[in-house]
Amino acid sequence: MKKILIVSNSIWNVENFRRSLINKFLDLNYKIDIIVPFDKKYLNTIAHKNIKIIYIDFKSKSYFIFLDFLFIYKLSRYIKKNNPHYVLSFTVKPNLICGFLSRFYNYKSICNITGLGTLFLRGNFIKKLSLLLYKICLKKVNHVLFHNINDKKIFIKNLIVNDYNSSTIPGSGVNLNYFHYDKKKYFKNKEIVFLYLGRIMKDKGINEYIKAIETLKTLKLNVKFIFAGAIDNKNKNLNNKFNQLIKNNNIIFYKDILDVRNLLKVSDCIVLPSYREGLSKSLLEASAIGRPMLVSDVPGCNDIVDDGVNGFLFKSKNYKSLQNCLIKFINLPEEEKNLMAKNSYMKSVNFDEKIIIDKYLNLMN
Repeated sequence: MKKILIVSNSIWNVENFRRSLINKFLDLNYKIDIIVPFDKKYLNTIAHKNIKIIYIDFKSKSYFIFLDFLFIYKLSRYIKKNNPHYVLSFTVKPNLICGFLSRFYNYKSICNITGLGTLFLRGNFIKKLSLLLYKICLKKVNHVLFHNINDKKIFIKNLIVNDYNSSTIPGSGVNLNYFHYDKKKYFKNKEIVFLYLGRIMKDKGINEYIKAIETLKTLKLNVKFIFAGAIDNKNKNLNNKFNQLIKNNNIIFYKDILDVRNLLKVSDCIVLPSYREGLSKSLLEASAIGRPMLVSDVPGCNDIVDDGVNGFLFKSKNYKSLQNCLIKFINLPEEEKNLMAKNSYMKSVNFDEKIIIDKYLNLMN
């Protein structure tokens, strides 16, 4: 029986982004251990006789892996005792630590680079430090998976990986059996519902989106704006602006969503003004449902949206460009909106999660 160890920064990440991959491993009768920080909200999320969850906390927001010596020590003890055949790591800190430990233990390491957003949006020192850490820690890994070609090119350019030991995959993919195509019909003078699906935080371009919405509201257009996602409470200024939008009834806000499919179906268009992505999960789901998308022209967004085909691209960190893009879609003839929706669905076959599952199985065999 193959023994698989999965290491991630949260059980929520594993449940929402890796569930189908885990189910495939279970079908093949693999034994799976999952190491994540403790989270009481998801205690009973994953349950199976071949799954064991081990809770080990670490500082996911720190860039200095040596601050997590206790986590490294506990993880080393686990690996030495259980001797897994494969270690699959997700998110920054697990990738760095599991990659580093692969120098000393006899397991095959597969790292999944889910994005470089936060690291590459900070100062130049943090960016250089991050690349140095990756270069040190990923030297002996068996394979590195990237969610977009831009991130892979950066790693190759900095001699961290090469074409032989790295690949690109369509993010965490989308389950096309769960996210069914919902044919949308656009009519003249119909209210346009714009949906933002994701965390409410600066790096997602929320400040620019708020400014664009405030301007559009003065134009008395027949539009509705819906937001769904957790709020980043660390940015008080952004929180105040966002709460003011809610108070003035300029937007509809949902903090907890049990099934995002319902929101995607009632929406007419998805908006994501992010500064950078790995490969946006919300856009993959919107594509599968069949919705046009307005997104910033950055890696992880422009990999999904072809300008003028299944949506529009606008300049990142530029509220006027975003505002013009919103108006452009509003004024788009109904037949062109309908075609965009269909094109969005047609492209979703490129993001089928089966592609990712097959990739892992090929690497592990």
